[in-house]
Order: sequence, then C-alpha cells, then structure tokens
Amino acid sequence: MVASVLLAGASILLAIRFYDVSPDIPERLAKSWSGLHRLLLNKYWVDEFYQAVFVRGLAWRRAGAALHGSLCGRRRDGEGAPGLGVNGIAWLSRDLVAKGSNLWIATWWTAW
Repeated sequence: MVASVLLAGASILLAIRFYDVSPDIPERLAKSWSGLHRLLLNKYWVDEFYQAVFVRGLAWRRAGAALHGSLCGRRRDGEGAPGLGVNGIAWLSRDLVAKGSNLWIATWWTAW
C-alpha cells in the first residue's frame, strides 16, 4: 500500500514538472521516442483494428451478415427465426462456465 501511494505521489510530481515547470521536456521525449509516442498516442490502433475487422469486415460481407443474423435474431430483411440474441449469448456463456466450474470442482473434490 505504501509503495502504491509513493508511486502515485511521484507520478503527480513528475507530471507537475513536465507540464508546469518544464513543458519542453514532453516535446523532446516525443521527438526522441517518436515510435513509442505514436503507438501510445494512437492507443495501439485498437479502434482502427476493431473498425476494420468487425464493423466494416463483418457487417457488409455475407459471412458477417449470416453471423449477425444468427446472433441477433433476424436477417437484414427481417425474415428468419430468432437467434440467440444478447440474452441468449449471455445465458449460453453462463451455462458453459457453470458446467466447466462444476466439472472442475467435481474432479478436484474426488481427487482430494
């Protein structure tokens, strides 16, 4: 607990030094560590990856439309049987985790 408080305090002091006392330090660090700065500034490009793969990649392709229809319940034209939907997927994952947990506990209990 003491270490985390000290680390937080040191971080606050470092931020004050960087942005109030010597604002040229972050600029120099950004120039000398340009690759790392760009990586962190763009948040590892996670949003761009998600947009390319899931939004553009799945929503507009036939396989994506089929997956979307099976998970959300209806095809784009409104026809088809209801799918699992959000609640169905939640139920399925809870059920699978519960069965796995029961299996693990039963195995552990009999081995012990």
